[in-house]
Amino acid sequence: PDQLAVAMPLPASSLSLLLLSPRRLAIPASICCYRQFQTSQSLNKNSGKPRLKTIPVSNASQRVARGSAAASAQALLNLTPEALKKKIEERNAAEAADPRRGRQPEAECHLRDLFEPRRLPLVEILRRHREFACPEMLDNPSGQLYATCLFDMTSVKQGKFMAPFSKVIRLPHALPESLVRQHTVIAFCSSPELAEDLKAKGAMDAGGADLLGKLETGVYIQENFDYVICHPDFWPSLLKARKLLKDAMPAQKSPQISEDMESALMLYKYGIPAKLTQAGDLPDRAQCRVPFGLLDWPDYNLNENLSAIVTGLLNEKPKKSNREFIMSVSVACPPSDELFLLDWKPYTIAADSSSTAAHTVAPDTADAVAASAS
Repeated sequence: PDQLAVAMPLPASSLSLLLLSPRRLAIPASICCYRQFQTSQSLNKNSGKPRLKTIPVSNASQRVARGSAAASAQALLNLTPEALKKKIEERNAAEAADPRRGRQPEAECHLRDLFEPRRLPLVEILRRHREFACPEMLDNPSGQLYATCLFDMTSVKQGKFMAPFSKVIRLPHALPESLVRQHTVIAFCSSPELAEDLKAKGAMDAGGADLLGKLETGVYIQENFDYVICHPDFWPSLLKARKLLKDAMPAQKSPQISEDMESALMLYKYGIPAKLTQAGDLPDRAQCRVPFGLLDWPDYNLNENLSAIVTGLLNEKPKKSNREFIMSVSVACPPSDELFLLDWKPYTIAADSSSTAAHTVAPDTADAVAASAS
């Protein structure tokens, strides 16, 4: 069903509609991609688009699949470190023995299943997504772009793995408010003047002992806000509210505890959260999916946003680790199921030379990355 989509039954005089899956055959959209043969009778009267027949999956099948995945995850939790290491080695060996590994096509038109996916520069990925988003195909010129990053979570200590983390990254070019919501932030500080300034700049509430009292009396509960920021001079007092804040309690060494309260407020109010989740059954890999722009934005703006994301995530790499922390970066533009691997190595220039916060990109670094990508 994921390879062919067949039109609804039509009169004998009408032609059927056949869609070839782009995942099986790599053909530039400008040459031959999603060729459509149809008559006016095969179009939806409301939208003018083809009526496609979908094949639903039964609820019973979904329950069986979920139960199987849960059982597999529970079985892995009971594995000994030696057994877990053996499973990881078996998976790595199977990946290394993949016959597609290192095999690159000589022609532009080729079967994708027979070759290793190519890592493309961002400019080429955007060109391909825009071809597929044209009015004759998906008609999605302003589609939202997502970057999916795969991480190696192996720790420096043998047999240990990093826990999936969450990081907030502020993009140089903000996404429209219609696509991402602004977060609610409360700010703790001792200075009444600073508290009023933070309220004027977008904090839901700010203060010292008075704001702490609102938490203790239940005026604010954890569900009322997304993030807590705090000035270092109020940190000892905030420790008293640890049980009230629960998961929202900031770590002492996190950017949420900062003397530059205005920058912290802008970061957590307008930043994009990148939350890692375990990828697959084994704990040595994790992934996150982050939006970074719209398809009709200028290439340079998209490149700067993607550079900020990769740079911010690379800053979380363990200092003593020699492994490649980011294993791959792929770019998607729903509703298309096309997923292109990004050549993200040029973005390491920004990560290596960056000595500022994760959400900032130096102009000369951004120029170098953009030139390399093009």
